[in-house]
Parts: sequence; C-alpha cells; structure tokens
Amino acid sequence: CLLSRGLGDVYKRQQVALDNYDRLPAGRAKDAQARIVDQVAAQRYATSSRLYWYTDLDEAKSAAKGSGTPILSLRLLGRLDEDYSCANSRMFRTVLYANEELSEYLRQNFTLHWSSERAVPKLTVDFGDGRVLKSTVAGNSAHYILTGDGIPVDVLPGLYSPKAFHAALEPSRKLANRLRGSKNVPVSYTHLRAHE
Repeated sequence: CLLSRGLGDVYKRQQVALDNYDRLPAGRAKDAQARIVDQVAAQRYATSSRLYWYTDLDEAKSAAKGSGTPILSLRLLGRLDEDYSCANSRMFRTVLYANEELSEYLRQNFTLHWSSERAVPKLTVDFGDGRVLKSTVAGNSAHYILTGDGIPVDVLPGLYSPKAFHAALEPSRKLANRLRGSKNVPVSYTHLRAHE
C-alpha cells in the first residue's frame, strides 16, 4: 500500500477523494466527485487509473527518495489532466493507465510525474451549418524512466499495449533501482551500455 510506504499527504487526499467517489451512487454528485479526484490526482479519468501524478519534478524526486522507487516521467504535449492533451496521452489514459494490472504495477513500483513540453496543436473544423469538430493534431509523448534522484536511464517513446508496456518498463525499473544514489559515474555508464 502506498500509505504504508510513507508517501505522504497527497496519497491520503487522493484516497479520501476516491473513497468518497466509490461510495456515491451514479449521478451528479458522483460526477462532481470524479472531477475532484482528477484534480487531486493531476490526471483526467483518475477514477479509472487510481494513479497520482506529480507535476513538479523536485517533489517527485523527494517522494521517490522517501519510497525508494524510481520515477516514471511522462513528457507530453498539453496536460494529462485535460481532455484535449495529445493523442498519445489520451490513449495512455484510456488503455494503459486504466488497465487494472498495469495501474497496480505503476502504483507499487514507481513515483509518477508528468510534464507538459508545450501546448498541444489543436484543429477546429467549422462545417458552416452550426456543427464544429474540435480535436488535437497528433502528438508524441514519451515515458522516461529516472532514478529516484532524477537521472534518466531509459525512455519509452510512442504507444504500447499494457502487457508490452509492463514488459518494457521492468528492466528499466530494475536498472534505475541499481543505479539509485550511484556516485560512481563510470559504473553507471557501464550499466547503461549493458542495458541497451
């Protein structure tokens, strides 16, 4: 459990928000509580993923040191907590992060962080008859695996199925844990070269 690992007040606030959401019957109150969960979690549709994301890397590093976990840092166009983030991050929210097994794996093994690199390109098509179609134009995202100190050890660009994402993350997670707190840079580079 995250709380037993001492990850702090943010997880407690998220758990309270999720518990309140779970207790409510379907309707307006539950929808309003879902928006609160999203706000606390810094992710749209967090009631499905049940993940908490830091948006400040220094805070993520502090939490990672406290929990002994590496950091999974998503770099995206737009914001993970808004509907119109880049197409890849929308897929991550609905296919990857909402996957129950993968979500549990991420909660137990990583401190999560996201960073918006710039605004997402948007497209508006006005059909001239009152109908308007709004969407984002493509967009690339990448998941960086960082040591708890914030040193990058690997990057996973593009789209994955939940099973493939888990399989790609695991060796990088182990490497980040081996390199945690390493002051011997040549040894670290040796590990990184061997990881390729």
